Amino acid sequence: MAIKSSQKITINKPSALAQNIQYYAFADIDFAAESAVNTDTVDIFAVPAGTKVTHVFAKVITAEGEASTIDIGVTGVDVDIWGAAVSLNATAETIHSVNVVGDGHFFAAAGTISALMNTAVTTNVAKIEFMAVCIDAARAFDVYRDTAEPKLDGVRQV
Repeated sequence: MAIKSSQKITINKPSALAQNIQYYAFADIDFAAESAVNTDTVDIFAVPAGTKVTHVFAKVITAEGEASTIDIGVTGVDVDIWGAAVSLNATAETIHSVNVVGDGHFFAAAGTISALMNTAVTTNVAKIEFMAVCIDAARAFDVYRDTAEPKLDGVRQV
C-alpha cells in the first residue's frame, strides 16, 4: 500500500540560492489520518528528474506510543540511504539525521523518496515532518548557460 504525504515545497532564496538551484522540500506524514503496517511503503517526496538529494531529516511531532520504525530511502535502489530503523516513538521534537554513505542520490529520472514500514505493529498515532535538501542540477546548468560570459570559440581577444 502506498500512502501519499502532504508535500510542500519551500524554496530557500538567500544570496547564492537566489536562482532556486538548492532548496529544501518539506512533507508531513500523519499516521492518525491514515495508518500503515509492516512492509507498507509510504511515499514522502516526489522528486523531479535532474535532482540531487543530499540529506533527508525526520522530525517526530507526535510519538507513536509503541515501538515503530521506518527506513527512509529510494524504493528499488537503496531503501535506507537516509535512515535505517528510524524510531517513530522517539520523544517529540527529536530530529533524526543519518550520515549518508557517499553524497546522497541523484535522480536522473523522476522518482520517489519513501519510508518503508518495518515494525510488526499498526502505526496509527505518529506524526512526522520530513525535510529534504535538494539540488536542481538541471536548473543549475540552465542558469550557467544564461549567465556565463559569451564563449568566443576560435577568437582571441587582445
